[in-house]
Amino acid sequence: MTDSAPLNPQGTICHVYFSVPNLDKAKAFYGELFGWEFHPFGEGRLFFDAPEPGPSGSIGLGIADQNPRTVFFVNVDDIAKTVEKAESLGGKLVGRKREIPDGIGYYALLRAPEGNMIGLYSPA
Repeated sequence: MTDSAPLNPQGTICHVYFSVPNLDKAKAFYGELFGWEFHPFGEGRLFFDAPEPGPSGSIGLGIADQNPRTVFFVNVDDIAKTVEKAESLGGKLVGRKREIPDGIGYYALLRAPEGNMIGLYSPA
């Protein structure tokens, strides 16, 4: 990623993640079906770009039946402040803030009060 990559405004969905049992088959299926372009992204994971103006995403090697969740990531200005606000509303931080390789930014995961997992993304 470059420094010139556009960042959607605070609160917009910017990334989607889900598990698949076979990366090559998933790449062929979603690429053909939706026109997504895939790029290697670490061990057992592919990054994809959706056609504009859609969010990007990644798929990871895993068994979808055993981990049937999709995590959407939301742009935030400040992960720590957003976590603090989420906790005041009944959410819970899962793990800790983590760096995304190659200078892409940072993320953290929250469990919402109803149980859904939500990702937070910030470039710094």
